[in-house]
Amino acid sequence: MGIPGFGTLFQTGDGAPTEAFTTVAEVREIGGPNMSRDAIDVTNHSSPGAWRQFISGLKDAGEIPLDLNFLPADATHDQSTGLLSLFVSGEQNNFRLILPDAVTTQLAFAGIVTGFEIVPSLEDRLQANVTIKVTGAVTIS
Repeated sequence: MGIPGFGTLFQTGDGAPTEAFTTVAEVREIGGPNMSRDAIDVTNHSSPGAWRQFISGLKDAGEIPLDLNFLPADATHDQSTGLLSLFVSGEQNNFRLILPDAVTTQLAFAGIVTGFEIVPSLEDRLQANVTIKVTGAVTIS
């Protein structure tokens, strides 16, 4: 049994001691987090059967790509308070994804906005492609 992805929310935190989160407007697609772990090669001259051997290395929570219907004046998109403002400032921020499952699973993480591409298409909507690099762990609750 699958769960539809429709209704997933992407939210930004305000950084207050009791943090409040705001849903980013008109998010069409959300990717990630695309978590991975480094594999450290420990192969040596005594490795059995001449097979490479590996141990676990550092984990990386990856990136969160977003595709938005770009609303330049919207407070969650704009250069004053929105994702564009986080790109310009380079400040780390708290984010979360709220999944539309029966228990509303949350994925919380800190990140920095590393990409903000505005796409004014001739035959399509005004969109923005945003990339958030996750820093640290993703907490799932």
